[in-house]
Amino acid sequence: MKVTKPKTPPIRQNDRNLSECKLLDAAHQLFLKLGFEGSTTRMIANQAGVNLALISKYFGNKEGLLISLLENRKRQMNSCSFTYPAEKDFVSEIKAHYEHMLEIHQTVGLDLMKIVISKSLTDENFNREIRSRMEYENKMLIERIQTHIDCGNVRAGVDAHQIEEQIRSYGVCQSFFGIILRGESTEKIRKHLHCFADTLGKAYVP
Repeated sequence: MKVTKPKTPPIRQNDRNLSECKLLDAAHQLFLKLGFEGSTTRMIANQAGVNLALISKYFGNKEGLLISLLENRKRQMNSCSFTYPAEKDFVSEIKAHYEHMLEIHQTVGLDLMKIVISKSLTDENFNREIRSRMEYENKMLIERIQTHIDCGNVRAGVDAHQIEEQIRSYGVCQSFFGIILRGESTEKIRKHLHCFADTLGKAYVP
């Protein structure tokens, strides 16, 4: 008599989520401790206490783990965003945004960003993958800028997306060059950001 082997039940979503979280936590710890190149997928799987094959199944490779960590960090930052009230004028809105950005940086840290930037500068394929998967626009900030445009706080005909890109790009530059590369103090970075906000005000406020 032929015995039919029972089918293996599919992995439950909760089990997958738990394994993914364990792998991401382990990868984060090892990347910070040993660096990206110094950490292997086997080391990550061992620390997470899961099967090595799950890294390939869920993330593709070690680079996929790093990108997923970056995506999680961005979601974490976005979830913290706009817990501050909207400002009545455009320049104060930008300054409030930058203040909150600095607060988030101090809370979540920039160590992961250092690893991502280093990898992006040396690996074009990784850089291309990040650009294809990451959404950089801050939609909530765009909405607030648009509100200022609609209220007449910003001159008519200005594109809210363009202003958001300018605000975001300058903030990223200050984070990268000022905080990460030059090690400047938060107060000095704050002065640069507020000065840029005043400059945008002169350009866009009627």
